[in-house]
Amino acid sequence: MSIERIKEKILENAKEDARRIYDKGKMESRALIYEARRIGEGEIRESKIKASEDAVRVKSRRESIANLEARKMQLAAKQEVIGACFEEASRRILALPKEEYVQFLAGKIEEIGAEQGVIALNERDREAIGTALIEAVNRKGGAFTLSEDTIDATGGFMLTMGRIEIDSTLEMMMSSIKEDVMPDVVAALFG
Repeated sequence: MSIERIKEKILENAKEDARRIYDKGKMESRALIYEARRIGEGEIRESKIKASEDAVRVKSRRESIANLEARKMQLAAKQEVIGACFEEASRRILALPKEEYVQFLAGKIEEIGAEQGVIALNERDREAIGTALIEAVNRKGGAFTLSEDTIDATGGFMLTMGRIEIDSTLEMMMSSIKEDVMPDVVAALFG
């Protein structure tokens, strides 16, 4: 065999090997592209499902937070209305005619069960009803005196009996009945 013939044979074999390698690479690249697409589409599907689930979870969480905030706002509004009712009750007590206010306070002193002591009022009540209150509670055999000192309260009194001080200011009266009457107030206001 001649050298030319050997060269041609080698070249033919090389071309055939190159075609085979090229075709094999082409087939493998198609398979890789197909597999990559399949994996990519699966990941896209999973991402869409996860995103949808996350959106539902976020929406649910936000709705829960919004509902909680709405309930807080309703409760705050209800508490504000209830507080206003107690303030109105205090205003009405303070707006009683002088004789009725004296009888109201005298009744509170009788409820305590004391027969003597020093009664301290705020400055306004001391001037307006101090003497009348002392006369009213002493009419029934008491030995009460009016304190020279005044208290810092909207109304009511402080009763001192020796070392014992009883706070019957209007603020304390409202505070002490609040728990007992709250269910009735809530029922009357909100059904």
